[in-house]
Amino acid sequence: MKKTMKRRPTRAPFESYVAAIRLDINYELAALSDALKEENCEERERAKERLFQLTNELKLYGLL
Repeated sequence: MKKTMKRRPTRAPFESYVAAIRLDINYELAALSDALKEENCEERERAKERLFQLTNELKLYGLL
């Protein structure tokens, strides 16, 4: 008799992709916060631009 292990359900690729986008948003928010504290204009603008890109991507999928 062959024993089989039960597979744990995995996330769909789309759900994993959305989770990765949300992690990127959290990272960019932290980077933006640091840039504001340090008054670093270049980093602030870079983080803001990346946040706009990520939120637009979520809007594209109807998640915002």
